[in-house]
Amino acid sequence: MVGRSFSELLHPEDAAALRRTQSIINQLPDQYIQSYRIQRSDGTFIWLETTNRVTNIIEHNSPVIISISRDITERKQAEVTIVSLNQVTVGELRSLADKKNLTLELQIQSLDDYRVINDKKCLRRILIFSLSVKL
Repeated sequence: MVGRSFSELLHPEDAAALRRTQSIINQLPDQYIQSYRIQRSDGTFIWLETTNRVTNIIEHNSPVIISISRDITERKQAEVTIVSLNQVTVGELRSLADKKNLTLELQIQSLDDYRVINDKKCLRRILIFSLSVKL
C-alpha cells in the first residue's frame, strides 16, 4: 500500500519477531525463511512465507537481501483446522479409552524436518496415538 511502511502493515504479534531477525541479520545463514501476517488494503491479514537470500552485494554498509514471498494463508487455515480436529479426536479417543479401560498415549510430531513443498496439502503436524490395556 502506497505511503505506508512495511512495519505498519505487519500484524502486531509478528512485528517483534521480525525486528529480532533484523537485529541478528549478520548471524543468520545465507538463506532463511520467515512466516508472518501482513495487512491487505481491505484491512484483513494474510499469511506470507518469505524466503530471504543474503547476497555479497553491499549497499550503504549493509548486505543486499533478495526476498521472495508467497501467500500461505490457506495452509495456515488448514493447520488451524487440523489442530481443532485433533483436539476433538483426542477427546473422543480419551473417552473411548476410559470406557474400555485402556491407556491412551499421545505424541505430536513435527514434520518441519521432512517438509515437502505442497502448500495446499502440506500438513505440518501429525497426531500419533496408541492404545494399550491398563494393567
